Amino acid sequence: MTESIRNNKICISLSDSLYKALVRIEENRSRAVFVLDDDGKLVGSITDGDIRRTLIDKGPDLQRPIKEAVNRNVRYLNQKTDEREQRNFMRELGIEQLPLVDDQMQLVSVVLAANLFAARRRNTPVVLMAGGLGKRLGNLTKERPKPLVMLDDKPIMEHVLLKFRKEGFSRFFISVNHMRDMVYAHFNDGSQFDVEIEYLSEDQPLGTGGALSLIKAEDFESIFVTNCDVICQMDYGAMLDFHEFQSNQMTLGVINRKFSIPFGVIETVSSKIIGFQEKPSYEVSVNAGVYVLDRELIADVPSNQRFDMPELVDSSLQEGKRCAAFIINEEWIDVGHPDDLERAQCLLKKQREGVSYSSKDINKNDYLPMVPDPM
Repeated sequence: MTESIRNNKICISLSDSLYKALVRIEENRSRAVFVLDDDGKLVGSITDGDIRRTLIDKGPDLQRPIKEAVNRNVRYLNQKTDEREQRNFMRELGIEQLPLVDDQMQLVSVVLAANLFAARRRNTPVVLMAGGLGKRLGNLTKERPKPLVMLDDKPIMEHVLLKFRKEGFSRFFISVNHMRDMVYAHFNDGSQFDVEIEYLSEDQPLGTGGALSLIKAEDFESIFVTNCDVICQMDYGAMLDFHEFQSNQMTLGVINRKFSIPFGVIETVSSKIIGFQEKPSYEVSVNAGVYVLDRELIADVPSNQRFDMPELVDSSLQEGKRCAAFIINEEWIDVGHPDDLERAQCLLKKQREGVSYSSKDINKNDYLPMVPDPM
């Protein structure tokens, strides 16, 4: 998470030359170094751009002292700040390195954005809701639970887990109820997937959100929650960044969908016609079944009772919690019916083959009729 100040590649003395600063910048590959006085106090920073401007303004002498180019308006934080403050500060300023100082302005460490955000993802657990019966898939779930229905060469939920893992998430909770032993047997403790898995065992069906009451939420700042059957190409890390940058307490992943009405629609007041639209289309935002929740919201989930995620959304809105929508522009398929499996299979096949595709190739429901087409 931090790079020790003893690693002199990230720091340089105020008495050093521009040439030495360039060498350090090349070594640390971060485009900047932090400048210290003889007592180890932070006095500024210097980038390759600062050096270039100095050479243009004052002449091409790389032996000039750094003090002629140092930026003394360096941004820093006290070492006592927590990771959330550091992340928000770096996002707001758009900086990739953040010096942390003590009360005497001595440089203690340098936070690197790449490490900080990677650590954030590793420490944010993902809850995979997998306790449902999967009745909409018909015969496919008679002998196996929905999470283990095969898609391509893997169970549905394995695709979801591996997508999160690829983005740096490594800790998972899986809610289980129906045919739970088969889920245990396939995923075990997660070590074969290079992740950690804990199970939220439902003694009775707890809905799409009730299992959250089984988590010790105080151990985490926030958590991801997703249905086990959502095949999506979205950037989960970007959604987590959005959640924190907006200081949300709840972030919902949403998909924009268009609905068409294959009739002329008449608007009336009493019997008077005041408007007419021929076969209009409407765009709405649809819940994608992916959420980021701050830990305090978990306390609102009743213990050991059936509770669905829309109820948590409603109660959060009523209580004035900060809730926001994260628009998912990438491909998204909720594998609820057998034909959804076919569409998901098509998506995965196109990805493997490197074939370009559009949402109309995969998502046949971009335009969904609200009523049957007329004869």
